[in-house]
Amino acid sequence: MTEAKPVSGTNLQKISDRYSESERLLSEARRYLAAGVSSNARLVGKRPPLFITHAQGSALIDANGNRYIDYVIGLGPMILGHRAEAIETAILESLAIGQVFGGQSSLEAQLAARIVDLVPCAELVRFTNTGTEADLLAVRLARAFTGRPKIIKFEGHYHGWGDGLAVSIKPPFVQADLRNSVQTHPESLGMTPSSYEDVNVLPWNDLDAIDAYLNWQGQTVAGVIMEPVMCNNGVITPSPGYLEKVRELCTACGALLIFDEVITGFRLAPGGAQERLGVIPDLAIFGKALAAGVPMGCVAGRADVMDMLTQGVMHGGTYSGNVTGLSVGLATLEQTCTLGGQALKTLDSMGNQLIERLEESLKRHRIAGQVQGYGAHFGLLFAPRERRILNFQDLRLVDRSAGDEFVAKMLDVGVRITSRASYFLSTAHTSSNIQDTAEAADAILAEMARQK
Repeated sequence: MTEAKPVSGTNLQKISDRYSESERLLSEARRYLAAGVSSNARLVGKRPPLFITHAQGSALIDANGNRYIDYVIGLGPMILGHRAEAIETAILESLAIGQVFGGQSSLEAQLAARIVDLVPCAELVRFTNTGTEADLLAVRLARAFTGRPKIIKFEGHYHGWGDGLAVSIKPPFVQADLRNSVQTHPESLGMTPSSYEDVNVLPWNDLDAIDAYLNWQGQTVAGVIMEPVMCNNGVITPSPGYLEKVRELCTACGALLIFDEVITGFRLAPGGAQERLGVIPDLAIFGKALAAGVPMGCVAGRADVMDMLTQGVMHGGTYSGNVTGLSVGLATLEQTCTLGGQALKTLDSMGNQLIERLEESLKRHRIAGQVQGYGAHFGLLFAPRERRILNFQDLRLVDRSAGDEFVAKMLDVGVRITSRASYFLSTAHTSSNIQDTAEAADAILAEMARQK
């Protein structure tokens, strides 16, 4: 497959023609699939969900034959790009071993040992199939270990779609003076209040809020769970000193600090955000880049907490620790985390080049916008540069319609970014990809500026 390049201009092809096959296939799929998709996240945006025929490296081709530079890469898992040779080899070799034994494989201990070696908080590991499962297990472990009921989570942070944690992910905006009076907002119909009654929601990046709560109710809190970088809503980074202070507060009141590193793990550094940012939680949750596209998750953390799995905490999973997932996990970490994580440093550097180019374009075309995150994963927010976005409620300042327009126009010219205008880099992205993407974004931002 040749390298994907953006097409010049959007008038070469009518939008309805460009996505006609995806539209047709979606209509056909709706006859058999609920909403025509297997995840509601794929229905978001101004363009139809793409039906992909094949992919390789940083490139995707859709049912209409359109070619894209792909910065979605499966919403993060494809850290090595699509169809990486090392991953295909690991999958084929795993087929000669078997898949699910209902018993143990030595691969489990091998991959767990690698994770313990890389991740600062990891003393013991338990494998799951998904990040959602790992989140639910981490919360169960925290409650069992502490004997306390309450969990603190933060507005805008995503910890899977399970009833016990799927609250206040995208809640309504409230008045600024009510920020410390956060209401727990269920994200779905079908959730009963009893399923999340012991989950308390706070604004993130707000030390006063969590300090006040833990000083008031700290002895009832089992754990504080957060994305160490708020990846699922804008890729918002923690303020200087925030994670360190939350770590201190949790230690002081005996609550466990839980990092959801499903996105940041094995992406921001071999040891995840906790290595890069220098704050070590008690438990951490991993997925996505752990196994380069094969379903795999895990909880890793302190041995005394993880030992609760031998003292009455139930966790099961027919497919947990399946041979293919373990084989691919070992192959992925071999590619990304050896030589001090040089591969991750390289993709991070390329992403930083793209961040710099985007910031230059925003400034040149006098468009209100800010880029947050790290080279490996970052987001573009159409909001005034003078005030940094710190948490979910600050997203009220973001021009969402401009973001939606930018995402759609980038797709029209062959650059695929997430519906929230964020970018995932992979080791398959090239300097040419970065150059072409920057030029496409600059042309679109210039057009948007003219249309103001």
